[in-house]
Amino acid sequence: MSTEKDNKKLIELLDKAEHLAGQFSGGYSGQFLSAEEFHSKLVDSITKLKNGDNSQLYKLSIWFLPTSCWDDFVGLDGQELANEISDLLAKMTKDETRNNWRQKSLESLEKKTWPALSSDEGSYLIKTCNSLRKKQLKDFSTEDLRIMIGQEIGLYFLIPLAIETLTVNLFAEGDYYEGDLLKSVLDLDNKFWEDNKDCWRQLNELIKNRRQELKELRFDLTKFDYSKS
Repeated sequence: MSTEKDNKKLIELLDKAEHLAGQFSGGYSGQFLSAEEFHSKLVDSITKLKNGDNSQLYKLSIWFLPTSCWDDFVGLDGQELANEISDLLAKMTKDETRNNWRQKSLESLEKKTWPALSSDEGSYLIKTCNSLRKKQLKDFSTEDLRIMIGQEIGLYFLIPLAIETLTVNLFAEGDYYEGDLLKSVLDLDNKFWEDNKDCWRQLNELIKNRRQELKELRFDLTKFDYSKS
């Protein structure tokens, strides 16, 4: 279990990593087209972590794995630092990064508990979202995904699940109409896709041969251009 000491140590190490990463330019690694882009996203992720967004731990744990983004851009100059960060992140995320993450709720994964609502408090939507944050991800229905994604809640965990659902049936249906899950995903703000280019590319791959069909059905594809993936 991670401690306050671990959290403080991690932030210190990440600040060193951010400073070092800012000294590099060019290159290419997976979702990042340059060291400058990686540095920008690293700064953004560290800032969110400092503000209490613990979901950033999982993203960072991937970036600092051996032979991953950090090694591609920084290389031997930052190997010792990366190993220290990776070991600490592994300790802090060991429960969540195992294969049982689907058996956890968003509250458990994000380590954030929303205040309980009284029976006469909040709208139907607020009550539903509050309840879904306590539900195990493995039990999420298409409608559950549509609701939460539409409210931009838990996207780091729910978009991969949504893409899995859409891979089986691109027009998977919640409680409204055929394709309502896809619409919720396509309508997400550009900022999410900029921060999660792997998900962006996966969705592009799903729709690349059906773009004309989707346009005829009036799906908004302006955020997705397969030629730029």
